[in-house]
Amino acid sequence: MIGTTIEESKKLLAAGLGVRTADMYWEPDPNCLIEVYDLHSAYRLNEREIIEYCKRPNVTPAWSLTTLLDMLPSAIEMNGHFFCLKIGRLADNVSWYISYDHEGWTANIVKSLTLMGCVQTMIIWLIHKGHIEVDK
Repeated sequence: MIGTTIEESKKLLAAGLGVRTADMYWEPDPNCLIEVYDLHSAYRLNEREIIEYCKRPNVTPAWSLTTLLDMLPSAIEMNGHFFCLKIGRLADNVSWYISYDHEGWTANIVKSLTLMGCVQTMIIWLIHKGHIEVDK
């Protein structure tokens, strides 16, 4: 499973991403003497159940890479133009990029060593620009 870390989850929550969109969660492992968290899939939980479950102490919602990728709009409208989503590798063939482009113009581009890092950064930007709806 590729999912957000607890720290990454907290950044997405702070940006306004709703718990209801989470498809995973971090929970302390009760069998460990030290503080260890396990990442669990929430695919069997409905929206209401995931919200209630994440209200438990020390439970943090998380998002899979697939869920975050699905949140990215295929195009966004800015200043009367539609900018299309592009995802790819940089020339170094190690780093990733995500951008929204229109006829040679770029609304935003993010780069990271990981696709997960790109997606999170772009989602936060899209939230701030009003392209992803947040919980109020």
